[in-house]
Order: sequence, then C-alpha cells, then structure tokens
Amino acid sequence: MPIKPSRPCRYPGCPHLTQDKSGYCPEHIKLDKKRRRQMDRERGSAAARGYDRRWRKASKLYLNEHPLCALCAKKNPPVIRAAVLVHHQDRNPHNNDPVNLMALCDDCHQKEHASEKYGNDRR
Repeated sequence: MPIKPSRPCRYPGCPHLTQDKSGYCPEHIKLDKKRRRQMDRERGSAAARGYDRRWRKASKLYLNEHPLCALCAKKNPPVIRAAVLVHHQDRNPHNNDPVNLMALCDDCHQKEHASEKYGNDRR
C-alpha cells in the first residue's frame, strides 16, 4: 500500500513536515490542543449560550412541523433534503419565535454560518 506524502505543518512558520491527520507536526499538536481547549472554555457550554431545555423543546417541535430544509427547497430546481437543525435567523438564541426560525440540513446550516462569519449574504 502506498504511503501518503508528508505535508507542511499547519502552524504558521513551521518548516516541519507531517503525516498526522490534524495537519500539525508532533511539536505543534500539543499547542493546537491547548488552543482548542482555551477556545472551548471561552465559548461556554450550550446552556450558557442560551440553548437550554426550552430551546431543545422548541427546536424539536419546529422540526416536527418543518421536516424539510428551507434553503434546499428554495433552490432551482428544488432539492428535497431532511432538516436536522433549527437555525435562528437573527442569531439571538432567546428569540424562539417561529418567524425567526428556519429548518436546515447540515450542509445549508454550515453555509449559513460561513456566510455570517465572512459577511456574505447567500440568501
């Protein structure tokens, strides 16, 4: 079986090559894990961010009423995909008004957050 070629470490300025799936050389894997743990602590738990028992209940009810992805259905031609997540359109987790919610498949949810992060409007 052929061996995968080594690639440069993802850490900025590191000259080492790696075959690790993380993309980091052994020296920088530990630093990346430490950075990720710090980010997780700063971000807080889902409940601390407003996604508590009330949200889980509202989300389940909304998915039962809207089982298909709203963005896939708007495509031309429409694509029928099951919705697995409920997305807040105004990014306020405390506003569970059905007008503010949108049922999305995982791919569309990732695209929505990517467009919000980079300021693009893909709707």
